[in-house]
Amino acid sequence: MTTKKRKLLANNDVEENYTPAEKRGKHFSAKWFRDNLFNGNEIKALRNFLEACKNEEEGDVVGEYFAAGGDAMEIIKLLDRKTDKNDLLFTVPLLSVLNQIIASEMRSGEEFHRSTEAACRQLLYSHLNTVHFMLSAEGSSQSRRIILTLLAAIVTANPQLAKEVLAHVNFPTSDLKRLTTLVKPQDKNNTRTCFIRFIMAFLIGGDVHVIKLLTDKKGFDIPVISRLVHCDSDGSDHVATKAGLTSSFLFY
Repeated sequence: MTTKKRKLLANNDVEENYTPAEKRGKHFSAKWFRDNLFNGNEIKALRNFLEACKNEEEGDVVGEYFAAGGDAMEIIKLLDRKTDKNDLLFTVPLLSVLNQIIASEMRSGEEFHRSTEAACRQLLYSHLNTVHFMLSAEGSSQSRRIILTLLAAIVTANPQLAKEVLAHVNFPTSDLKRLTTLVKPQDKNNTRTCFIRFIMAFLIGGDVHVIKLLTDKKGFDIPVISRLVHCDSDGSDHVATKAGLTSSFLFY
């Protein structure tokens, strides 16, 4: 999809040459997906979207969704309408879809859609209680992994959004201990690993102001960071090392 087309789609314009999925021999239909988002089948539609994203034969699922007139704000507005915003059966797939949209845009290397940036802010400003619930003991291990992965994507995508994540998302001591404790070392996508990726997302951009805000964040002190250092059976350091991550904190 060209930059010009993506910019048009960012303004909610439907691509003129959009062809329905059924005419292209594909299982995912952006039209079916959008129709079902608003007729009581939201969870089924969201899961269908995620399954399609896993299937390489489906191609650019996010691009097709945009071409059919959808955008990230349409997804986050589902949460606006939800009475029980802490219903994990609903919020986990919904925020997973939002993460897929952000990841797709980052892979494209093109300008971040205004609607996607707005959706991220809507999450941080209007649904912060849901974010904190998913991170807390009341959430599930899956919800913690999903929200950490989404927050890491938001931080990576936009330095200003990274600052807003630090300003709004809080990590009480009890939550930090839970997030930094290695429970399932055999699981390469365990909660602790997702938390490390979240922290690393602030560092890889190299924005001094963002890193300074991170070091000033309540609870993110050296003892917490040191708990992220884990040695494998062969003695090699995992992901975060004292020479890498901790020194980054000390020098800014």
